[in-house]
Amino acid sequence: MADDFRDDVRAAIDGMPEEVKRLLADKLLGIYFVHGLDSSAVTDVVLNRHGEAIGAVVAMDPKAFMQRSANDWISWKENTPFLPSPTMTIAAKIAEPGRDSRMAAIQFLLLHEFGHVVCVGEAAVPDWWLDAQQLKTEDDAYSFLAIDWQVTEHAGDRKIVPRPHQDFTRRDEVVYYGDRPLSADQIVPLYTGLQGSNFATLYAATSVYDDFAETFATYVHSVLMNRRYEISICRAGTEVMRIDDFWVRPCSAEKRRYMQDFLATERPHRPLRRPAAALLSDMATLAPGPADDTGQAAFMGLAPFLRLDLAGIDLLPIAQDLLAQAQCHSIDANHWMNLSTAMFCIGQRDLALTVQAQALAMQRHYSLAALRQPAKLKLLILAVPGDLAANVPLDCLLEDCDIDLEFCYLALTQASLPALPDHDVLFVGIGIGNETTSLLAMLEGALATWPQAVINRPTRIPNLDRNAASTLLHDAPGVCIPPTLRVTRAALAEIAQSGNGIEAACAGCRYPLIVRPLGSQAGRDLETINSPQAIPAYLARVDDADFFVSNFIDYSGDDGLFRKFRIVLIDGEAFACHMAVSSHWMVHYVNADMYKEAARRDEEAAFMANFDSFVWRHDAALTAIFNRTGLDYLGIDCAETRDGKLLVFEIDHAMVVHAMDPEEMFPYKQERMHRIRDAFRDMLVCRAADAASVWKPRRERAAR
Repeated sequence: MADDFRDDVRAAIDGMPEEVKRLLADKLLGIYFVHGLDSSAVTDVVLNRHGEAIGAVVAMDPKAFMQRSANDWISWKENTPFLPSPTMTIAAKIAEPGRDSRMAAIQFLLLHEFGHVVCVGEAAVPDWWLDAQQLKTEDDAYSFLAIDWQVTEHAGDRKIVPRPHQDFTRRDEVVYYGDRPLSADQIVPLYTGLQGSNFATLYAATSVYDDFAETFATYVHSVLMNRRYEISICRAGTEVMRIDDFWVRPCSAEKRRYMQDFLATERPHRPLRRPAAALLSDMATLAPGPADDTGQAAFMGLAPFLRLDLAGIDLLPIAQDLLAQAQCHSIDANHWMNLSTAMFCIGQRDLALTVQAQALAMQRHYSLAALRQPAKLKLLILAVPGDLAANVPLDCLLEDCDIDLEFCYLALTQASLPALPDHDVLFVGIGIGNETTSLLAMLEGALATWPQAVINRPTRIPNLDRNAASTLLHDAPGVCIPPTLRVTRAALAEIAQSGNGIEAACAGCRYPLIVRPLGSQAGRDLETINSPQAIPAYLARVDDADFFVSNFIDYSGDDGLFRKFRIVLIDGEAFACHMAVSSHWMVHYVNADMYKEAARRDEEAAFMANFDSFVWRHDAALTAIFNRTGLDYLGIDCAETRDGKLLVFEIDHAMVVHAMDPEEMFPYKQERMHRIRDAFRDMLVCRAADAASVWKPRRERAAR
């Protein structure tokens, strides 16, 4: 998608009144650019697994606008219900000469589509996705419908029709963008009938849904924005009829009052994780489609699914749709990998692993082309089978970049390195775990003299294990990291039964104790244990065989709140990813009320703006972490203790780093996240240009 078109869409939305943006805040899930719509745009609803509407998406066809100014586009649209005529034409104007641009056309079109979006869940008109038999027949069931429409029932068949005094001859035969155009001779009779009705435009007269959308669009355009709207009908170049702006006519009074109230009414914020006003995106559709000459679906990676999930969109219907289509794509490895990712995202881990195994049995290599082409270089990521935490999700960090990604999945039992696809830089993206130890050892030997640059040497990755990390950093200057020990289920049960002090069984540990299963991510079964008596209840809830135990350290501030930071080190330089503020000690960004609490976002913004001072305070600790781990790319989840040390919860290169949070709610994040992306990209470019430097001893980072 051309950047200038995307810029026009953004400018069109930016120029809309604040009342409109406020109505969209909890309802507009995204704007997609799709070719071949046979119209300018369409809007449809997104339902959750219970059939409840959570918002709507808009799909636009850029080709409808590429060569058209605002007045050209609206004139073309108004002529679509009629057969072309050499003598009879409709000329419409929605922009003065100085504003007659493509952006103005996009803005008017989006106002119409946003009219569909903002009425979702409002009972202004019936839900358009429901069966006709579900229509309510009470006169006051739908507030906007009651103005000019009614629900009728005949022989059990319900339908929506205009009230008798609003109908006019051949109104129901008008179809925009349709394949049954009327004769141009019908233009004047139809517009004459329109003039005697309460419909804002001819398009509004086609259905109650387009009546609301056109009423909304023209009210915002003409009344709130004080823009032009007129239609001139010409025969052989001579004007025979002029339709004035609906909103200057007396018949508009009732709808004017309705729109004034609708736009002025404060609506409660709906409890969705998605706070987005407009997620402008031209990311590929999640429905499988041909991506190349082989007919295979496009490999998606994690980023598109994560973006939708962060937007609060229920991924279950998407996963179900991919699953339903799997039979038609039985030999399409890309489709199976996409389905696997969707299943992981909705929590179906066992099924996801099965589907992933099916895909990997077909092929081990998957390509993800850079959004920005031509690509600067090609990055090969070595990965392993497993869930979303098994590998580094670099496609999320590099989502909007000029780096082609090649994923090569190695078997955990791989004895030697297979033939690899062409690449400029190789990244060892394999996560930590017992099952990867031998594979990483094999890779270290295989990559020792690799001709391309290697990022994150394999022998360094085991240092990220929680137990190994606590040993590695226990005496690092400025670092506070409690001893983390691995214990078996039987050992925990013995501690509970014997009543012996925890120190006897786990050196350096004391109550309160933090317990979590090995491999646990995102707080799964992570709990505090305050005494031996609490252990049996924990083991009754958790079935795992092995656990990590460590000391709980109270890192709350003077206000009782807990603050957790995510930092990344790229070639030793520290960057801020986020800061989460929570009333609970187990802090995760998505449930820390960062979306609900503006004050917490303000605090995060201040943290990012003053990140240099954070780095200065903890420079010795960050330097020690970089030098001791020896990793080129590393994530750190951490906090600050009351005595000023860097409290390290976890170090891992597989942490998710992304720029997907809604920009209108987190305006301070985009620039910071782009810094991370650009720093990572620059590191890749430099390493590719001078691969020989990889074989020299790594230069240690010096503390300031």
